[in-house]
Amino acid sequence: MKRRLVIVATAGLALVVTLALWTTRSSQRGVVVNVRNVGAKPMRKVSVIVTGATYAIGDLEPNGQGSVRVNPQGESHVELRWDDGQGNNQSVNAGGYFEPGYRGEMTIDVADGIVAKLDDQVRTR
Repeated sequence: MKRRLVIVATAGLALVVTLALWTTRSSQRGVVVNVRNVGAKPMRKVSVIVTGATYAIGDLEPNGQGSVRVNPQGESHVELRWDDGQGNNQSVNAGGYFEPGYRGEMTIDVADGIVAKLDDQVRTR
């Protein structure tokens, strides 16, 4: 009886550890895209677009930044879209390359409508 209790307790603990590891790993899936407005003009309604999905970041004042974790539906790069504050829609291909299951981080510096810098730290699985 005591041996059976030890086996059940060990199996339960193994299940809890496995679930905790799986949850941690799945929460890290995708690529974190950081957008920094290093220009002099505000960026309104900023969105990050990847294959199959659009993610809202919101407004970025000069020297402001925002982040979002993205999960593309296929091979993808990052496109940024925003309103320049005067009613004009802006769009820029920020570059990069990743696929579903890739992980990491990209930091994109935008200066008045131009990608000033891309720091791509994305890796496969």
